[in-house]
Amino acid sequence: LPDDASEGIPVMRWQVDNVTGEFIERIRSVSTPITAVVTWVLASSPDVVQAGPIDAELRGVTYDSLTISGTFSLEAILEEPIGFLQMTPATTPGLF
Repeated sequence: LPDDASEGIPVMRWQVDNVTGEFIERIRSVSTPITAVVTWVLASSPDVVQAGPIDAELRGVTYDSLTISGTFSLEAILEEPIGFLQMTPATTPGLF
């Protein structure tokens, strides 16, 4: 899970071992971000949710012949539109 630091963008790192070539080909064929819902459970109690559900986007992927790893971006904050608000006396009277 991502750390609780207030600085930076929260990301979650993951890795899958012992993958086949078919899985790597599927990852290669995707050109847009993959969305996922992540739920954290323990193997000893799989019916009890420890954290989540967390909406995430698969952003960075690296792979070799045996593993695939990458990062899930939890908040697409850099893609949010900004600049549509104006600071005028009517909208922000405390500034004027």
